[in-house]
Amino acid sequence: MNAHGRDQPPLTTKPTSRPTAKPLPRPARTRPFAAAAFVLTLGCLTSLATTAAADTPAPNPTAQPSSAPAPAPTLAPAKPATSELREAILFTKDGRVFTGMLLVQDPERYVLDIAGVETTFAATLIDRVRLLAPVLDRYKEMRETVPADDVERRAELVIWLADRRQAELALLEAEVLLARNPKSVSAKRLLDQVRTKADLLRPDPQALPATTPLTTPPAKPRSPNTAESSTDPATALEPEPQPESSTDPTDATPRVADFPVLNSKQINLVKVFEVDLTQNPRLIIPQQVIRDLIEQYTASPLIPATRSGRDELLRRPPTEVLDLIYRLKARDFYERVQVLDHPASMRRFRDDVHRTFILNACATSGCHASPEAGRFVLATFRPNSDPTLYTNFYILQQFRTAAGESLLNFDHPERSVLIQYALPRDIARQRHPQVLRDGRDHWRPALSGPEDRRLQATVDWLKTLYRPRPDYEMDYEPFRPFVAPQPVIPDPKAPAAPKVER
Repeated sequence: MNAHGRDQPPLTTKPTSRPTAKPLPRPARTRPFAAAAFVLTLGCLTSLATTAAADTPAPNPTAQPSSAPAPAPTLAPAKPATSELREAILFTKDGRVFTGMLLVQDPERYVLDIAGVETTFAATLIDRVRLLAPVLDRYKEMRETVPADDVERRAELVIWLADRRQAELALLEAEVLLARNPKSVSAKRLLDQVRTKADLLRPDPQALPATTPLTTPPAKPRSPNTAESSTDPATALEPEPQPESSTDPTDATPRVADFPVLNSKQINLVKVFEVDLTQNPRLIIPQQVIRDLIEQYTASPLIPATRSGRDELLRRPPTEVLDLIYRLKARDFYERVQVLDHPASMRRFRDDVHRTFILNACATSGCHASPEAGRFVLATFRPNSDPTLYTNFYILQQFRTAAGESLLNFDHPERSVLIQYALPRDIARQRHPQVLRDGRDHWRPALSGPEDRRLQATVDWLKTLYRPRPDYEMDYEPFRPFVAPQPVIPDPKAPAAPKVER
């Protein structure tokens, strides 16, 4: 068991002699003008993204064809230029949700780039599509909130850009990051990774140009009489929801301004607790953190006593360093480790539980997204965002029923209150309380029965979590108390309170 209460086995001891790996090509020297040209390049990219359609000449129907036109090759429709790609969320008719860069949309199929893998969906399976705000617009907003000297968050921004096919922009960010931190091993490694991805995404100069560029058709405006749940994917494009504001002080509906969500440091802390080191996760641990670890725990037998051993520790992979932090029980170093990706258990929670069960069945306006739901209220603003995902994950673990029970049973997942309350009352071990409004019970079961695939997905997810569960020790003030206040029962033997003169 690790120091933070996880059953994860420690990494195997390193062999005395490692197999010799093929040396990587020496990275090219960082371009000295990268930092100076970065702002100009960003402006140019933004301008190109917004004016590409206007600069494309329209076909001239009156133009005379060439006297001897060469036969044009038959080519597949081209994918949009990188600056034109939009991130999209596909909602399938069977309740699944997928997020990625929308590469192709036509009457027969949708193609998403999901974590670097091009995934094709038949159009007949799609219920609706939601386009997110342009990547460059979101990038500019994110960049303004990240200090220039915050190496870890700047690195996360580089990864975010690369995952959304903005490889050239990610390359510029990575070069600027390395120029400001020339001794950072993690920054050099990150630059090499982004260079590789940029090379893969650059078009082949020998390839023939496409005859018909493919663009995403604009969303058709809905008529007031049009049904909300249109099954035509071409007419079901939804813009990303914008923040709502309320000027009525009596309006108690949770808004983005008053519903507390985990911040980026708290989200990263959850990742550190949940990450599975056996899956070789992407981590950033600056060398200064390792030096501080050596200095603070120099008396521990886990810290090398010799100078050469400590120098070797500085060169260890981040996964081995984090494993050492766990074994040292160095809880104060957790927040100094940056986890770049969602841990496997969090990806499973996001895809199999949060999107399909929690958001669609529990966190609805008539249920636990309403202040009328009592103490158990879930975050719903920007449902696909990391703050909402990790906040609801945290709430599900911390909330206690009036009887003091946790919603999640890690020893017997199928007996979890979260699952039992969602089943029809006639088959549930624990029945959901009545939801009385206007003298009627408005509660409806969220799960159809033991065979509901969402029930099994939730059980399977709970089995992937580490046990015993860790105590995150985070400073988080919930929207409503996690624990019900205990009634004060007067002691009949207590002396009567003295009378107060009036």
